[in-house]
Parts: sequence; C-alpha cells; structure tokens
Amino acid sequence: KTVFDSERLAVDDRVDAWAEATGTEPVTTGTAFPDPARPFTARIGAARLGHVHLASVSHSPLLARRTPKMIRQSDPEHYALALVRTGTLGFEQARTTCLLTPGNFFLYDGSRPFTVSATADRPVASLLLVSPNGSCPCRPPSSPGWSRYRCRAPRASASRRRAPSSPSRSRSSSQTSC
Repeated sequence: KTVFDSERLAVDDRVDAWAEATGTEPVTTGTAFPDPARPFTARIGAARLGHVHLASVSHSPLLARRTPKMIRQSDPEHYALALVRTGTLGFEQARTTCLLTPGNFFLYDGSRPFTVSATADRPVASLLLVSPNGSCPCRPPSSPGWSRYRCRAPRASASRRRAPSSPSRSRSSSQTSC
C-alpha cells in the first residue's frame, strides 16, 4: 500500500509532508536536502507482516541522520536490512562508512546513531525489512561479535575521515564498499 507519494502534493508541501510521513517510521531521523531549489520527489510503499515491517522507498537526494538524542527520545529497538535497488547510498554507523550501489545489502541497528546520504543526481530506491531486535537471528555492526563479519574501513585520522555526505565522490581511504 502506498503511504506517501510526493507527486500527489504541491512542490512547496513535499518536504514537510516527507518529514511527517517519516517522522517515526521506521525510526526518527533528521533530514536535510542538498539542493533546496530542486523539487523533492519520494514514494513509500509499506506493509506489515506480523511483527516485521516491509517498505519500498524511493527519493531524490537527501541526508538523514539519527542522533543519540533522537534515540533517547524514541528507541523502537529494531534492526533493518536494506537492499539498494537503484542509485547510490552512503551509510555510516559504528565508525564504518560504506558506499552502497544497486544489489548491495546493509544491516543497521536503529538503536545506534547513523547517517544515510543520497546526494547523487539520480533518485535512490531501496527495500527495507525492519524487525524487532529480539526476533532477528543476525546482528548489525554495533552488536558484540560483529567485528568478524562487518566491512572494515581503514583507520584514518579525524582530519581525513569524511561523513558520507556525498556518495558520488570517489572513495577516500575512510570509505569502503560493504
């Protein structure tokens, strides 16, 4: 079922409607838009399958952050598995930065801070499968024991480390593909 479609809204109302529609699902994030002069487009389709939430999300460039303050205010304690279908996403959590392209999966912990960026010129589409922590048989990077499995970014000095604000840039020494 479609829960958000920006094409049904006036261009000036889209950003506020996106913030309202994504305010708590699957987790609270703060969103910024790299090109405010460009009309924002997005679509979300969602379904619940018992305790699991499935969503198909597509959107034009944006930067979303989940901060420690947001986690303290609302922590649904879930993991999410995402598949990038089109476009490029930058993702950072637990000191690991990944550049994700179509066909890449990533697993994240909604109880830990993260940053997601889609700043290339073309829209990004992904599928999300969100499950409560207790029902997921695998663990994301913030969980004990994950270090054997996670992608490892080379250590870089703080001055060289970049947030994934522009996944279209070439990879730096602090970025790796998961």
